[in-house]
Formats: sequence, C-alpha cells, structure tokens
Amino acid sequence: MSLPKVPQLYKSVVPAPSQAFDDSQIATIHVSIDQATFDKMLKNPEEANPAMVQFRFINSDLVHSVAQVEMKFAGKSSMDYKKQSFKFKFDDKKQQTFFDRPSIKLRSEAGDPTLMREKIYIDVLNSVGIYTQQGAWVVLYINNKLWGIYLMVDDIGKSFLRTTIHRSNSATLGSLYQMNAPEENHRADLRYLGPTAKSYPDEVYTNKYLGGAWDSYWYSASNYFLYFNPSLKVWQWVPTDFDDTLGKGVLEKQTTYKNYAPQLSKQDHPLVSKLILRNQAINQR
Repeated sequence: MSLPKVPQLYKSVVPAPSQAFDDSQIATIHVSIDQATFDKMLKNPEEANPAMVQFRFINSDLVHSVAQVEMKFAGKSSMDYKKQSFKFKFDDKKQQTFFDRPSIKLRSEAGDPTLMREKIYIDVLNSVGIYTQQGAWVVLYINNKLWGIYLMVDDIGKSFLRTTIHRSNSATLGSLYQMNAPEENHRADLRYLGPTAKSYPDEVYTNKYLGGAWDSYWYSASNYFLYFNPSLKVWQWVPTDFDDTLGKGVLEKQTTYKNYAPQLSKQDHPLVSKLILRNQAINQR
C-alpha cells in the first residue's frame, strides 16, 4: 500500500547554483591573521575591530584564495561562547568576491551539540518555498589551528537579493529592512503604533544588526527581514538565524501553538494573533 502524496502549497525554492554551497562535501577554510591582533580581538569580542586576513577556501574541486579580506566576529549571544562566529567581507571594488558573494558568515553553532539544526531548518524552509540563506558545512583553521566545523551561510544583502530572489545580477532592488528585538520592550512585532516614523522606536526598524534576540517572529518578534520586491510589487518575508530550532530553546515543556505566543510575550504579535490564533478555519480543525 502506498501513502498518498502530501499536497504542495508552495513551489520549492531551488537555490541558484553556487560553488560555495556544495552539500556533497565539507570544504576547508584556512585563515591567516597576525596572532597578536587575533589574541587582542579574542579578549573582548564585542568591542573588537575588524582585521585584515588571508583567506583560502579548499574543496575537492578547487582552491580559492583571496588576500586582504576583512574579518570580524559575528552574532550577539554567540560571542558568549569560546567558539566564536565570524563574518568575512570581500572588497568588491577590487573585484574580490566569494563565488559572487561579497560577504559570508561562519556560524559556530556553539549551542547546538548536533551542529545540524540550522542547516536542516534552512533546507526545510527552501523545500516549502520560503526564501532564506543557503548553508553548507566547512572546517575552519585559523593560523593552522583547528577551530572546528562551522555552518557557512549567506549574508543577507544586495547580493542575496539578486542571486536568490531575483535570479538576476541586473535586477532593480527594493527596500530591505532587518527586524530584531534588541530588548524586551523593543521588538519588531509589527504592531501599529501611529501614522509617522516617530511613533516607532529606532532600535527596532533598522538595517543595522542590533542583535539581542534568538528566536523568530512568533516567539520574540525578531530575526527576519522585510523586503519590498519592486518586480512583484509585494513585501516578502525573509527569515534568518535558525540555531535555536528543532527542540533547542527556552521552552521547559511541550506546548500547543495556541499557548506558544501568549505565554511568552506581554506584547501582541499581530500576524500570529490575527492570522492564526483568531482564525476560525484553523482553530476548528
């Protein structure tokens, strides 16, 4: 007996081919940096300045070397771990890129002993038609010292929009906003607070990453982008940061979707409360 196929509501997102995100192998990245400079960065990751490094990417098919690449620590809460996360920025003015990516992030996954949750979640989102970062595992060495296995992901910006959403390097881009929750009372919950920008805290609606929250819109109103696609004339939702997924988080016990948002936040998250919690068609099932 064969089981009936599950109906597919959305078209799967097939990522644009890239030599960077090859799931068939685990590549190696070697970084060379002045050791004294790196030691100083490690003493105070939150205040550390970016440093210039030598970058080399190696897999079974190629060796890709770039001199004078900017490296800095990435993330917010991840800086509490000994295994730091990193961001590498290539100088596109000098025609430096990493397979058409002007910047990439190496996420340490230090809080996930499996190192698998974020990668699996990325693949699940793509399979149901949601645009998000691409990811591939790499092994990182810094000054010939092993730092471990990392998840290399896209840095969401202009390059991501062109290669993943528009699939065209000449596409006209719209506005991109990064949404986060820097503190308890400042969340990107999309509540209506007034008709002007002055009604809203600057800390929430900003392109600059401020960090501080670990989950998604449903729970903490954080970790997503809003992108206005001028080709389709629509706003598109781009989720990001999935290390606290698939069982890793702050919930002490299992709960239903009806209790998930209200018990964790004193502020309303309208897209959850209006479209899901108060939706009769969903709640009568």
